[in-house]
Amino acid sequence: MIKINDSFIRLPSRESITNKGDAGKVLIIGGDVGMCGAVAFACESAYRMGCGLVRAIVHTENRIPLQTLIPEAVLGFWDDDTLLETSLEWADAVVIGVGFGVGEIQKKLLKIVLTECKKPIVIDADGLNILSKSRALMSKISANCVLTPHLVELSRLTGVSVDEIKKDTLGVIKKSLSAVSVAAKSDVTVMHLASGEEYISASGNSSLSTGGTGDVLAGMIASLIAQGMDIRTALPTAVYLHGRAGVKAGERLGERSVIARDVISAICEILKEF
Repeated sequence: MIKINDSFIRLPSRESITNKGDAGKVLIIGGDVGMCGAVAFACESAYRMGCGLVRAIVHTENRIPLQTLIPEAVLGFWDDDTLLETSLEWADAVVIGVGFGVGEIQKKLLKIVLTECKKPIVIDADGLNILSKSRALMSKISANCVLTPHLVELSRLTGVSVDEIKKDTLGVIKKSLSAVSVAAKSDVTVMHLASGEEYISASGNSSLSTGGTGDVLAGMIASLIAQGMDIRTALPTAVYLHGRAGVKAGERLGERSVIARDVISAICEILKEF
């Protein structure tokens, strides 16, 4: 298992003459009623990591708050089947599950994404919870999928207790989820990639123990993939930089006081170091 440190980090190149379409396109699907903040975090972190365009597909009731929170994102809605189809073609990377909920329409949307999308898919939060309750959907995940569970979500996905997962996180992932790339989020994050590589990152601290930071990570991973990184590089890079951003925010504000928006702000400071 490789421990990630600064020497591992190689950010995507960015040409001096370019446009927004060249810098990568991220699609984020989530945002049930009252949960648009999760989508806003994922959208902004994707932008801050350097992608050129972000499109969010959410519940229609989130139109006004999301346009207020992140006006840079292009907005669409769950009930527009044509938009979802064209967006999956448009995107270079997809995030699904942030602030999503676990109703029937969400299950339908996840099934469409897993069935029709050939691009890399980052599945987080309620996307993972839906998977854990559906053997049929679990059978559709493949090597183009990245799962980002915390330990309770990993327990739901695998049927293994959290205590047992803590004893052998990598072993649990390899036994049940070896066909996909997984980042198991905890005080250290253990990663097993579908391509076989194994990584560990201890770059974060307790600043990240606050709501929304997982949504931030999902956006960061997808952004790097959209900019041309493959999953085997984008996942450990994003996890490490996410931890570094948490530490930076904690240094500025104190670890107890950091919220997800502070981690997003710190992304900019961390990227300048590389």
